[in-house]
Amino acid sequence: MEILLSILPVLLFLIFLFLLDSFKLVQKKYSFLPVLWGIISAGLAYMLNNYIIDLSQLSLETYSKYIAPGTEEIIKSLFIFVLISRKKIGFMIDAVVYGFAVGTGFALVENSLYIYNFPDVSIAVGIIRGFGTAFMHGGCTALLALMLINAKNTEASFLKHSFIAFIAIYLIHSAFNHFYVHPL
Repeated sequence: MEILLSILPVLLFLIFLFLLDSFKLVQKKYSFLPVLWGIISAGLAYMLNNYIIDLSQLSLETYSKYIAPGTEEIIKSLFIFVLISRKKIGFMIDAVVYGFAVGTGFALVENSLYIYNFPDVSIAVGIIRGFGTAFMHGGCTALLALMLINAKNTEASFLKHSFIAFIAIYLIHSAFNHFYVHPL
């Protein structure tokens, strides 16, 4: 039940975003790919984060506040960069849907692993992760995609805006991980 509560809110919001796209520019055959990339990126981030923790000997708390936001956001954003470079995203709503879908896939795995690894968690933890962590992951990737497609559409410096977008989502993710109230 806790796992379901930790993933249902973000899945429903992704469906809502998909329905909000009144022009139906996000093709149905491509709608699963960003979620799949989010799932894959969560696995890659999990392996990379564990490797860096073992190598650096940082505490999990310190790592999750300062390093994990960077590694996770870089891995998640790769799919968005590919879509933009292949001109598969043209409008802001496309960017938001694709970005949120990547973050949703990531959150599905992360929340499921979290609750699986802590089987004694309460239903409240599932709800907190479903409305908190899951939306943070989806929102950060959606914000990155939005900022990048805006830079592309306004013919601004893509490299500069990519850097600014990454710094913005890193700070949001890191700030989220700094909350004093731990879900457990």
